[in-house]
Amino acid sequence: MRHLPADLAAALRRARHARGWSLTDAAAATGVSRSMISDLERGVRVPSVALAEDLISGYELRGEVVGWLLDAATPYAGRSSPYRTGDTPADPARYGSPRPRKRPAVRPSNKIDRRG
Repeated sequence: MRHLPADLAAALRRARHARGWSLTDAAAATGVSRSMISDLERGVRVPSVALAEDLISGYELRGEVVGWLLDAATPYAGRSSPYRTGDTPADPARYGSPRPRKRPAVRPSNKIDRRG
């Protein structure tokens, strides 16, 4: 599991505190859950590109923090991942090259065919 760099996690926390927001306020402004914001601020999670964009617009971030956040973001992550939805991304340059999908392991069935 990847972790958010400590300086970027601290910058997100400072941005929230500068607005006088609680985690609940930040969640309402960004559409990102309180637990995810907390995890990001502690550096234990890395945002997806879509989540990073939600934070940038909700916090109205500017300057180098925007670049740091987008650089740290994970392409193809979260609920909107084409690996979960089966969709292909509209802009592959934005998300990077797709990783090959792993095939599920085929397990032999232990069931006995009792038909006929």
